[in-house]
Amino acid sequence: MIKQDLIERMSKELAKVVAELLGFDTAQKLEYINEYLNTLDIDPMSLLDMDADDLLDDLLDREDVQLAHLELIGNLIQQKARVYYEQDHDAFGHNLMKKAILILKHVDEEMDTFSVERRELIASMMRDVWDEEFE
Repeated sequence: MIKQDLIERMSKELAKVVAELLGFDTAQKLEYINEYLNTLDIDPMSLLDMDADDLLDDLLDREDVQLAHLELIGNLIQQKARVYYEQDHDAFGHNLMKKAILILKHVDEEMDTFSVERRELIASMMRDVWDEEFE
């Protein structure tokens, strides 16, 4: 029950972030996402440089990161990728989208709670990456 409460709180926090991002222009969105990533002790500038597997390994090695945190981080990275796509920085968006997919797939495999929304998001992101691979 405590685990479910934590997940619900984290989901509500992410919903607030997304709701606030809807009213911002793209530069403000990036700034806000980066600020939120910083509060989770993730350097937003190193996200682009890190290999996806290394990023996931680093996050899993941290004692303060639970699956709910990983889901939040994956969603934030996905949002950041979407902002890069909006700015026509497709290479950056593609890079981050792959990392978000890897993180959210891990969460989906490990979490006790099944989420249709998470699965739909992963499928949507994979279609985005697939389309880019062959354009």
